[in-house]
Amino acid sequence: MVAWANIEAIDLYSAHPKIKVQTMDDTGYPEKTFDVIIMANTFSYSADPNQTISEMARILKKNGRFIFNATYDPKNPDYPCDRIPVKKVLGILKAAGLRAAYHMAFNKTNAKGRPQTTHTLGVVRSDSESHLLDSLENQLD
Repeated sequence: MVAWANIEAIDLYSAHPKIKVQTMDDTGYPEKTFDVIIMANTFSYSADPNQTISEMARILKKNGRFIFNATYDPKNPDYPCDRIPVKKVLGILKAAGLRAAYHMAFNKTNAKGRPQTTHTLGVVRSDSESHLLDSLENQLD
């Protein structure tokens, strides 16, 4: 049970006392709080992707890890973040001082019958001039 004591969670709604009701754009956590942040299938719901990524960078410790999915469905009328190509997501990460260390893409046909790509990104915060896989941006043309 010691590990559970070190886990924090947020959501827009929760009945569980361990899960704080907050948004991903303004978590309320102090700077450099977390070693690892996992955002599972929620980036699509961000109202402001730049702010969401900036907030994750703000609360991530130096050399911390941030793992998340970015769905790409350019015809999705409901979720603007789904219309952002992964190369632009990488640019948002870079502007926030984060570097992609891992990328995996998975293509499928979604429930609406449209092609969709889910990009899983493993990201590192480095307060130095680390260039961890900066070339990844060039590989995604």
